[in-house]
Amino acid sequence: MSSDERERSDDLQWRPTSARERFSDEDFAAQQDDFLTAMRGGDLDRSDRLLGELRSPLPDHLLLSVAELHILRERWSDAA
Repeated sequence: MSSDERERSDDLQWRPTSARERFSDEDFAAQQDDFLTAMRGGDLDRSDRLLGELRSPLPDHLLLSVAELHILRERWSDAA
């Protein structure tokens, strides 16, 4: 096994997540919930602000909400 193959196999092995990674994931989940709540409540300004705080890559269900936010912003802009 070459060193490149060994490095790739090491990357694929399961590793326990650290407490820092778990908290980070919990924070990200809370941020997602805040963003979706703001979107559902029609608070576009808050949604914009929260969107800037989310880390990427965004999960698919959030991408749909981001697209919806963009469309709503465009409609408000066109109506103005």
